[in-house]
Amino acid sequence: MTILKQLIKVYKELHKDTLMLSNEELIEYYGKMLEDGRIEYVLENGELVGFMESWRLDYEQLGRVVCWKDFNAMKENIKDGKIVYICDVWVKKTKRDGIIFNILLKNFENSNKDGHSCLSRRHGGKYIRVYNKENALKLNKGDYNGRR
Repeated sequence: MTILKQLIKVYKELHKDTLMLSNEELIEYYGKMLEDGRIEYVLENGELVGFMESWRLDYEQLGRVVCWKDFNAMKENIKDGKIVYICDVWVKKTKRDGIIFNILLKNFENSNKDGHSCLSRRHGGKYIRVYNKENALKLNKGDYNGRR
């Protein structure tokens, strides 16, 4: 099975309750991501056991991605920006001992040496997390002005 078909299979398994893209859209999307070099992957005996998808964005694009405002990875340049946004990581359940993830991370790092990105907190990076209002208030146990 081709890498493209395996990526689509994983997508369908992960999103079986909320499948949002058609087969044609999945072929187009993952085909473009592979063509643009935006997916690092690991194969064992021809089987996909892990992948990491990222987009290279500029500051303006990152703002639209964080807010999910008028951003379409299919129509935008997601291979030349200085900011590396990791949008998906998957490792097969039986391979989650860290080895596959470390291979993906090393390949990601080698592919994005010129990007302004940090790989983890260990490397001084900061995470961006976006919550809806209800969850943000539950997690912060206060309001958006910091009052508790």
